[in-house]
Amino acid sequence: MKKTMLITGAGRGIGRALAAFAFEQGNDVIALVRTKVREVASGEVINGVDVTNQEMLDRVAAVLRGRPIDLLINSAGTIGPERQSTLDMDFDGFVARWK
Repeated sequence: MKKTMLITGAGRGIGRALAAFAFEQGNDVIALVRTKVREVASGEVINGVDVTNQEMLDRVAAVLRGRPIDLLINSAGTIGPERQSTLDMDFDGFVARWK
């Protein structure tokens, strides 16, 4: 049975692979991506979505309002309120980030 799937983090990695697989299986895919991409498995792409930004999420919700979503796959990764590579952290900072 065909499903409508909303997939966050679909611009690369696991999210992109999940979006491609879901589309290949005949599902409708709505891909939310942070950085602009041309296409994700030929599904619908909403570019520039930072899932940590409530205002952006409210705009996406307004665009999708009234559209049935059968499945949400949240593949977007976040590490906290600020961007910092774990490579730049000392050990205590790394441990604190994951508590």
